[in-house]
Amino acid sequence: MVRWSWVLSASLVLGAFVGCAGKATSPAPKPGTTAGMSSVAAGGSGADAGEGGLGWAGAPVGAQSGAGGSRAAGAGGGGAGNGGLSGSSSTSGGAGHAAGAGSGGQAALGGSAGMGGGAVVVPAGWTCQTSKYADGKSCDCGCGLLDPDCGNQSIESCDACNLLGGCAHGPCPSDVDPDDNSRCSLPATWICSAAAYGDGVCDCGCGAQDVDCSSTSPAACAACPSTGCAQDTDCKGLDPNDNTLCTTPPTRWTCEPGAYRDGSRCDCGCGFWDPDCASHTADACEKCDGEGSCSKQGCPGNISASANDACNKVPPAGWTCSAWQYADQMTCDCGCGAPDPDCLTSDDPRECDSCACGHCPESVDPEDPTKCAPAPPGWTCPAEDYASGSCHCGCGVMDPACIPYAYCQTCDDGCAHGHCEVIDENDITQCSFVIPSSWKCPDASYGDAVCDCGCGADDPLCAGITRSSCQSCTTPGSCSALPCDDPENQINPTNNAACLPP
Repeated sequence: MVRWSWVLSASLVLGAFVGCAGKATSPAPKPGTTAGMSSVAAGGSGADAGEGGLGWAGAPVGAQSGAGGSRAAGAGGGGAGNGGLSGSSSTSGGAGHAAGAGSGGQAALGGSAGMGGGAVVVPAGWTCQTSKYADGKSCDCGCGLLDPDCGNQSIESCDACNLLGGCAHGPCPSDVDPDDNSRCSLPATWICSAAAYGDGVCDCGCGAQDVDCSSTSPAACAACPSTGCAQDTDCKGLDPNDNTLCTTPPTRWTCEPGAYRDGSRCDCGCGFWDPDCASHTADACEKCDGEGSCSKQGCPGNISASANDACNKVPPAGWTCSAWQYADQMTCDCGCGAPDPDCLTSDDPRECDSCACGHCPESVDPEDPTKCAPAPPGWTCPAEDYASGSCHCGCGVMDPACIPYAYCQTCDDGCAHGHCEVIDENDITQCSFVIPSSWKCPDASYGDAVCDCGCGADDPLCAGITRSSCQSCTTPGSCSALPCDDPENQINPTNNAACLPP
């Protein structure tokens, strides 16, 4: 009896002792780092058990999910509370289960649910893989937009450049713009292909130093692209003091050899870029019409706006001649609706080598050689037929298109009315017929546009001498008073100049 009384007293003493358990905590994770795990809260002896810690999921993409609340030990041998389920990057973690009560203690509370992390939206304009954007691992460059993982826009911030979908052609720095690592750029004087710059190989003879080259010495060169100034892939001809340039003109240079890299002026249109030019644009040109240049006129001539070693050969709007005639470097074509760069000037018809309107320079407008000359006084055919490129005859004035061969191509208008056979052989501006004395109808009807019958003589405008050719049988003076289609008409069926006997 005394023994059991002592045990009961000991239990009461132990139950009276209160031990407070601390709450488990875990600091919030920093952006781009691993989220903190919940701590274990130890239960007090015979007292209230501690609460489970909060589970955290990573705030930014790339952070690991936070774990749920840890087990909280109950006092006096109670069961531990189960930790909550882990939260994902976009969902919350499950709450921890409550622990069983220890002897004389209360059950521990389960851990609170972990907070889910928000998904990052990749903005439009990002050209690399979406998983590379703000991945918390590396500063990815040349992707169209600044990666949030980059400390700034300089090339020094870049960790990766040669990315799928990116603009760079090799490992950093490659051709990534030094001041804007979201895009790529080339030196203003680089003449080789863009893919050769910053591709991991030192390319020489390209007008500017390749970022892959350790120096400007030819010894640093690993390749000389065919688009550069070197004569061959062995890099012959490179300047011994500057591997970006050559000492002699490349084979594609068409201007005077002495004009290449003479140090005095930027020569353009020469088939190859002149190192004396500050850039490849037409704005840098100082001489455009030198011997061998594709431009016949002074700067800017028809030098290509973006590649001053070549000329623009695309006809402008309004060009009416064949496209191949524009800037063909052979003839100055006039009357084509727009100036031809092959002409030394654009306002002097004497420069014309070929005229679409006819013979040069008579067929072009003396004030504007791009147009055909207007019809002069005395021209009896339609005005648009004059200097149209086709020789019109019988029009009272010589058509420039007939010079120098005087070969009639059309006689539809004027005195011939479609019958070139009546054109005077000695003066194609006139018709050769003479009104015969036997002609009884008005003189104006002879050789006009209508076949007049019954007039006492053959009308040269009739297709034949039969009655079926007649177009007018009642012309004043005609022997017929009835229309040609009248069955009683008296025109002779085999001689439309006369009528049948009464």
